[in-house]
Amino acid sequence: MSVKEQMGYALVCDFPGCGTSTSDLGDYAFWGDISAAVDEWNDAQGYSGDLGDYCYEHTVWSAMDEDDEDDERVPMLYTIENLLVLAERRIRERIDVSTRYAMLRHERRCEAMRMRDTSRARRVERPLRDLAERMVRP
Repeated sequence: MSVKEQMGYALVCDFPGCGTSTSDLGDYAFWGDISAAVDEWNDAQGYSGDLGDYCYEHTVWSAMDEDDEDDERVPMLYTIENLLVLAERRIRERIDVSTRYAMLRHERRCEAMRMRDTSRARRVERPLRDLAERMVRP
C-alpha cells in the first residue's frame, strides 16, 4: 500500500464522465494557490466559474453579439445534441488517427515489398549470370 500526500490545488472537469484535470494540461498536477490553478485551466481554453470547472472539450464559444470580442468560453450543456457533437468529434479524431496509422503501415509494407523484390532479383541474377558465363566458355 502506498500513501501519497497531495498538497495544493487542482481542478477536475465537472462534465459527467470526464476526468480531465489540471495534471493533464502540463508539467504540474497541483498549484500552491487556487488562482494559479484556475489561470492554468483558463489558459488551456477551459472554463472555471460559478457553473463549475469544464475542460476544453466540454466548453463552447458563446456568441453574445456579432462582435467577436465579446465571445467567451462557457460550459457545454449536458444535452443529447451536445453528446452527439462530442461523439462525432471523437469518431472524427479516431478516423483521422486510424487513417494516419493505415498510411504508415501501407508505406512500410510497400518498402518491405521493394526490399523483397530487390532481394529476389539479386538471387535470380546470380544463377543466370553464372549460367551465361558457363555457356560462353567453351
